[in-house]
Amino acid sequence: HRLTATTLMNMGSACGDLGQHDAAEEYLEQALSILQDRLGSSHTTTALCLNNLAVHHMRRGSQSHYVRAVQCLETCLSVQLKVFGEHHPDVVRSHHNLGSCWTKLDNAEKAEHHLRQALDIGLFVHGEQHVAIGFIHSAFGELLMTLNRFEEALTQYSQSLAIRQAR
Repeated sequence: HRLTATTLMNMGSACGDLGQHDAAEEYLEQALSILQDRLGSSHTTTALCLNNLAVHHMRRGSQSHYVRAVQCLETCLSVQLKVFGEHHPDVVRSHHNLGSCWTKLDNAEKAEHHLRQALDIGLFVHGEQHVAIGFIHSAFGELLMTLNRFEEALTQYSQSLAIRQAR
């Protein structure tokens, strides 16, 4: 049942916050299975569960977990684009998370693509001073640091700081 899946997602998030990563993953995988069976793979709630599972993998921090996060996020983004269209906050979040994953996986081209998408769509959806835009600028800064593009990184970090200080 859908409410069971929602409860399992919540339990997975709570376990993740407690550092109980194996239990978190088990709950999130159970929730995803139920949602795919009951609602289908192209439902927004299924996409939300995929996002939660991806965030779980990102928190684990290993290369294999980032690969798994990318798989979840690419499926999630595909659903979001079909259901919501390009200009939606969830699409911004998925592009941002994909950009962060690709940065950790040392694929600068894919990271920059997704972070650019997140920033462009995010500016359209949220405006220049939204906290989400600050996080995207910060992620861009991290990517640029890995590429030794320090002046550009500083610009991104400065934009992030300005947004945070304005709040």
